[in-house]
Amino acid sequence: MKNISNILLLMFLLIAFSCKKQSKETISYFEIEKMVVVDSTGNTIMTDYYRNMEQLKDSTVIKWFQNQGKLTNSIVKEINQENDIYKSILTIESKASKDIIIERYIYADNGAYYILKRHKEEKIAKLYYRSLINSEEELLIDPETLQKGASINYIKISPTQNKIAFAIALKGSENSTIYVLDTKSKEILTHHLPEVMPRMAGGINWLPDDSGFFYSKFPHLDPKKITYLESSMSYIHYIDEPYTKDREIFSMQTNPELNMTVADFPMVQTRKDNPTILLGRISGTSSYKDMYYSEIINAQSIENPKWIPLFKQSDQISQYIIKGDSIYYLTSKNASNFKICKALIGSDYSKGENLVKEKESLVIVDFDLVNNTLYYSTIKNGVEAHLIKVINKKEEEIALPFSAGSCYVRAVNNNLMVSVTGWVKPTENYLYKTDNKEFLFVDLNKSLYPEFKDFIVEEVEVISHDGEKIPLSIIRHPDTKLDGSNRVKINAYGAYGSSSSPYLEISSLNWVKSGNIYAVAHVRGGGEKGDAWHKAGFKTTKSNSWKDFIACTEYLIDNKYTNPERTIAFGVSAGGITIGNALVERPDLYQVGLLFSGFVNATRSEFQPNGANSKKEFGALAIEEEAKGLVEMDAYLKIKENVSYPAIYAFVGLEDGQVAAWDSGKFVARLQNDAITKGPVLLEVDEDGGHGGGGTAHDSYQIVANMDAFALWQTGHPDYQLKE
Repeated sequence: MKNISNILLLMFLLIAFSCKKQSKETISYFEIEKMVVVDSTGNTIMTDYYRNMEQLKDSTVIKWFQNQGKLTNSIVKEINQENDIYKSILTIESKASKDIIIERYIYADNGAYYILKRHKEEKIAKLYYRSLINSEEELLIDPETLQKGASINYIKISPTQNKIAFAIALKGSENSTIYVLDTKSKEILTHHLPEVMPRMAGGINWLPDDSGFFYSKFPHLDPKKITYLESSMSYIHYIDEPYTKDREIFSMQTNPELNMTVADFPMVQTRKDNPTILLGRISGTSSYKDMYYSEIINAQSIENPKWIPLFKQSDQISQYIIKGDSIYYLTSKNASNFKICKALIGSDYSKGENLVKEKESLVIVDFDLVNNTLYYSTIKNGVEAHLIKVINKKEEEIALPFSAGSCYVRAVNNNLMVSVTGWVKPTENYLYKTDNKEFLFVDLNKSLYPEFKDFIVEEVEVISHDGEKIPLSIIRHPDTKLDGSNRVKINAYGAYGSSSSPYLEISSLNWVKSGNIYAVAHVRGGGEKGDAWHKAGFKTTKSNSWKDFIACTEYLIDNKYTNPERTIAFGVSAGGITIGNALVERPDLYQVGLLFSGFVNATRSEFQPNGANSKKEFGALAIEEEAKGLVEMDAYLKIKENVSYPAIYAFVGLEDGQVAAWDSGKFVARLQNDAITKGPVLLEVDEDGGHGGGGTAHDSYQIVANMDAFALWQTGHPDYQLKE
């Protein structure tokens, strides 16, 4: 049978490959019929050659994706027969975790642990409990006893810890079922909630007495439809009643006076520190939100809240704490790098007492109060973290357990939980004891990565096209010589104000371990330098994102880290805008482009699932200036027939409801059929997968391993070539 399989594979490759100029392998791709649609916005004509590919339920389109996936899989197996990159990643993970992979744990205020983990030979994680760090462990939930192949994707412990609400789903799907476990009897309660997505919006919010919880319902659950995630509603569920009796509490229908839109996510939230109020949140993908509150007086007040404004989007508040009749808040209003203020609830927040002023070169990212003492954390250039204590209006820096790239805090009783991480240090959690000023390590084990301990991390700033300084992180092996011959994989995101903060990512560091260089460009559109940094790569200013990326690439080439034939651009999700435009505007700088669920067809963003929310970040075609920005950021529309583009490897999940599979699919089809490329253009397809593929870390590892093998092939590595 093995010989027959090898013969079939050889026949498949012989059919697929033919020789072309410059001895580059060229694939006879699976073509799809074009449906040319010409749109216009203002004076701009937009020619879309593959509009028909947006019909993901069309059998012809599905067949094209399936054939692309089969072709890609066959080639990857040929260039990487041993799958050694993936195996190396798993070996590093397994050694560091001593064969026990902890996917997540919750540290309760009383010192108890709820641990989602699996042994290395297991594919599905189970939920365990320890009353204290060294206590005997107890199995609470095995999701496969509820549904074969399902995994836990969300957990919320009730205020008393007597109940656990958790959600399970198959593969990478967000469509989940919520169950409730009684932690005393260890029994799953009778009533459960099907077809919900707690991980997508607001999660689960328990009532103070554990009698029920709030959650979001989505009337549109098909990730292939434009209405996906629209018109969501917040419901209340009582654990002793079937879900059919759940009541709609907060939505466009129940609160028309609040002028919600289909793109908003109305949620009812609760907080352990404020057990006498409900919080109503209205937000989507925007950085800020409208918040309301309602007092809990009796059962009637829970089911019929009387919403009072807490703050508005225009107040630009990202975090807040309520203490009595006062609110402490982190705001970027008139302070791009944020400031911390205090005011009476409902007052003019622009006139609140300034507790921590805006810093010139540091962005305030998090804060909390412990016994009325204020603690806050900052980042510099998105990569250097600091922790500060404020007492009697004086600031005192607290030395972190190690030089960290990010730091987040939360109050735990009379102490402070501090979470820190770095490029070559895993996330570690410490309880900062406020009485003796010591850090107590509270993780279940200390993961060690000796393979990475000597890596060199460089933080530099690169001058972009307009003189702006762009932070660039470079990670390399100490033996790497800067002679221009190295393979560099450079990554960027640059959207939604999200910072590409340091964290230990095994697959990226495995790339470095193999003698290559990994770099992260902190381009505008992210949050590395505050709110203004986000707005400088937002809608009509979005071009700064890829121009910053291009400047960082040129820096790496000019300073002999690499050369254009060894440079690989890598982007995930909305990072596809940055990467896609760099590839099509400056194809001379890159040999390979890698797109993981990439977003490259911006002018069609509002016609994707949950497109109404995309307009908040990228713009709307109906607004002339924003339409110009969308055209400018559409990499797919920029592809020309007489330009030589880099080799491309893209991944899509056909069940992706965040970036539709047709987005990258159209980009691939255009390059395959209508353009010149330096190497193959391949599309890996997970027919059942979502935004991250199958939904587990190992699924992502395999996708990245395939991409790395492709990049090594196309940059001439002798061990990753097609066999004769």
